[in-house]
Amino acid sequence: MKTLADIEQIAGRRAYDWLARDLETPVLSGPQAQGDLFVLPITSEVSGSDVLRAGVDVIEPTADGGHAHTLVAPDGGVALEWVDGHAHVIALICVAQPAYLLHDEHGASGIAPGNYELRRQTETSLAEQRRVAD
Repeated sequence: MKTLADIEQIAGRRAYDWLARDLETPVLSGPQAQGDLFVLPITSEVSGSDVLRAGVDVIEPTADGGHAHTLVAPDGGVALEWVDGHAHVIALICVAQPAYLLHDEHGASGIAPGNYELRRQTETSLAEQRRVAD
């Protein structure tokens, strides 16, 4: 397992200073969330492009304060297939070696080998439905 400091160094990014950098980041295989991003196990096949070791932003930062969620592949073995035209699903990933999501405020979370769907969280009121900004 990697620490937050390890993941930051690999990604070339730094999370907020108040986060503990020397603790191992747990690697989970079930459903998980990191702010407005859900990671959900799936049984379907994934055919995508290899994720670079330093990662790729699966959610881009926004001018209104939304932070990036970066998928980091320290040991390779992660494929990403972008999903276009779906209101909530961002991408599908196939993880052969543990992968990590890095976020400025939340630090890092680990993803165990398997296939997953990356999904945006939305919130609904009587008046509207909108994406959650994290």
